[in-house]
Amino acid sequence: MNTNELAEQATERAQQTGENIRNKARDLTARATAKAREASVTADYYVHEYAWTSLAVVAVAAGLVGYMIGRRER
Repeated sequence: MNTNELAEQATERAQQTGENIRNKARDLTARATAKAREASVTADYYVHEYAWTSLAVVAVAAGLVGYMIGRRER
């Protein structure tokens, strides 16, 4: 094997590795997008079905965060 053949093999391996990484990134992006879409549909359903419960949970969480921030600043 000469230097040119080794360089060609290294280039081919690097290109294949880059292609594999791009394919995995596309797959992960597609799965993350699907999961986020599913979570948003579920959250939307829950908020519409249980509006008052959702409002109460948000109010309690906001109150706790405000309380913790207030205590921290003393």
